[in-house]
Amino acid sequence: MCSESASELHRLIKLDSLVKAKLILKNYKKYDKQKIVNELVKDVTALFLAAVEGRVTFVHYLIEECNADLEKPGIFVVAQDKGRHKVTPLWAAAVSNHLEVVKILLKAGAHVNALSDTGSTPVRSACYMTNIDVIKTLIEYGADIHKANKNGGTCLINAVQSAELCQILVDQGVALDKADMSGNVALHYAVKEGRIDSVRLLLRYGADVHIKNENGDDVIRTAALRCQIEIVELIHDEAHTSDTEYAEALDLLGAQLMDENHDLSTAMTIWGKAIDYRIEKSLQFVKPSEPIPAYNYASGVENRQDLDNLLESPDKLYMQALLLRQEILGPRHRDTLFGLMYRGAVYADNRNFEQCVRIWLHGLKLRKECCNSFHECAFALQALTKLFWEMTDKIDQKNLREVIDIAIDQMKLSSSKENGDIIIKLLTHQLILVRECDLPEILKPISNFKRNSGLNLVHCVVNSNYSNVADEFFSILPNCSLLRSLVYSGADCDVLYDGRTPLQVVVNDLLYAKNDDMKRSILIDAAKILLDEGDAHFDLHDSVTNTNTGDQILKLVPGQFCPLKYVGLKCLAARVVKRFLHNLSAEDLPQVLIHYVSMH
Repeated sequence: MCSESASELHRLIKLDSLVKAKLILKNYKKYDKQKIVNELVKDVTALFLAAVEGRVTFVHYLIEECNADLEKPGIFVVAQDKGRHKVTPLWAAAVSNHLEVVKILLKAGAHVNALSDTGSTPVRSACYMTNIDVIKTLIEYGADIHKANKNGGTCLINAVQSAELCQILVDQGVALDKADMSGNVALHYAVKEGRIDSVRLLLRYGADVHIKNENGDDVIRTAALRCQIEIVELIHDEAHTSDTEYAEALDLLGAQLMDENHDLSTAMTIWGKAIDYRIEKSLQFVKPSEPIPAYNYASGVENRQDLDNLLESPDKLYMQALLLRQEILGPRHRDTLFGLMYRGAVYADNRNFEQCVRIWLHGLKLRKECCNSFHECAFALQALTKLFWEMTDKIDQKNLREVIDIAIDQMKLSSSKENGDIIIKLLTHQLILVRECDLPEILKPISNFKRNSGLNLVHCVVNSNYSNVADEFFSILPNCSLLRSLVYSGADCDVLYDGRTPLQVVVNDLLYAKNDDMKRSILIDAAKILLDEGDAHFDLHDSVTNTNTGDQILKLVPGQFCPLKYVGLKCLAARVVKRFLHNLSAEDLPQVLIHYVSMH
């Protein structure tokens, strides 16, 4: 809890009223005055606030007369994204571009390289804001322009928006090719942002154009993927990239212009240039290693006539773009996979569901084979499952089966609780769409499969909360038809997940469905299937609610279930034993009965 004096001091700093602030503090002893100015009010000290606000006279007063702590950090809120960073007053002043405040703090002995909570120095963060005069001052006081933050971001990376600032850093001997954790160097960022002056400067000083980031992209490829036509030419001319690199950059540039910018005219011009260049340099043309059905068996182009033939149909143009990306970038590249998802979505928006399924299914197979990313697979499975539910009676069962087979593999392999559990829930909604005659073959091997979290298909199909997966609605659960198929496939109807059997999940849902007749009817039917066809245990203790499941059913739906049908002598005996167990030693029971009694 901050003191009234500290709060008032902060208010006066914002008003830039130093005279009144001095009146408040003048009667305090030196120690108490120091304590007040170093007190945190809304996560900042008085000096920190004065530095952010650019109150030069306040900063001088707080340091000279109040002995304010130069290094006590506060929370700096970035205006653009509202991000919060724990930093020193100097860092805050540098980023806020308050040069005079920076000078006062440095002269007073503030640590010039004090790090933020993300490991960023004042000079690095000032580079991001292009505060050139502040940066020069920090360098004069020994700022370390070589130190990266915890993500590997450097001063030069942060400076690419300004060729002037890049020049200052280069003159100070900054490393041109130091990469961040994503493998990108300053030249990558300059290219991505379209900063041609900075690109030209970095090339002039010998920046390496062959460094590849984590996606495998060098800078000419990066320029092509960002549709930076002028920069592609600049890099080729200045850095003398290989003939193949340049030709591939032109092909990719055309693909991106076609697919992302919808600029047919420029894309055709660039592709034409690529064809002429490959012919001139005797380079091979981009061809698929084998026909790809998802791309309508596109075979690539080898001459201007082939290129003109693409104009017969927009589909041919888009398939050419997809083909070029996959063959040049590779099947695991993010732009290859993103391009597939985007193009499929366009087809779906135009109600061409069949083509969308072909493209998305192809992308899903690439993810499964190449990426080993369960998150990416879960994303693709979610998109396909949603699409199948929109198609309903138009579903190609062969395509659905392929998706289900991939989902089953991913469900079994994923060690991530979140992604694996999402996949088994999606699989549940996929299985509902399968023809009934095909279900036994699919279900028998997986009816009793449990994720490492314990989640299983029976729990998925009876839990109404799983009608939505990842905040998206798919279909109404429970689904009694699929539940019955699981039971006939040998699923264990007493399997536990989160301490509950499937029947206990259904009973719990009944508690909250008193005013929903349709939901109650479905839940009652699910309970009957579990009990009558799945031999689920009726007379169980629910450890979550500390109630007896059978008693709850009879109370919630009187007249629907006959307890004598489900409760045998063993259950009644177990209840009696459990009731008087406190009078018995556990050793008095045979080991085989201990678990059975504890269930009741």
